[in-house]
Amino acid sequence: MLFPHPLALVTIGVISAYLAKKRGKNPYLWFFLGMLFGIFGLIFLFFSKPAQTSLRAQAAPQNDPNTIDITPKIEPSAKEKFWYYLDPDNAQQGPMSFDGLIRAFREGKISVKTFVWNETLENWQPLSDFM
Repeated sequence: MLFPHPLALVTIGVISAYLAKKRGKNPYLWFFLGMLFGIFGLIFLFFSKPAQTSLRAQAAPQNDPNTIDITPKIEPSAKEKFWYYLDPDNAQQGPMSFDGLIRAFREGKISVKTFVWNETLENWQPLSDFM
């Protein structure tokens, strides 16, 4: 019977762990799966979908220089106003605080294309106008 060389198994395990980490999967689990199943484990990992991550997992630390600030740029006085937005059915949602509007944006309930309004604005405007 022919067995693979142990160094080859470890190498495939390391490659599996590296690719798993890049795809958002558990690298320790995939290291052992790569060692156990060899090239077949690596092929299975290659064709599997990347792991879904939550918004919290995607959030970067505040002091990271590579992060992009997604907080809309709005005048300080406008932050104290009541905000409204139009949902996909064009139904008015609100009133809510500025923090509530930002929370809805970060949770994905609204996007940069969503129309927002407060009492200081003449017309509904897309959120992207404030970014």
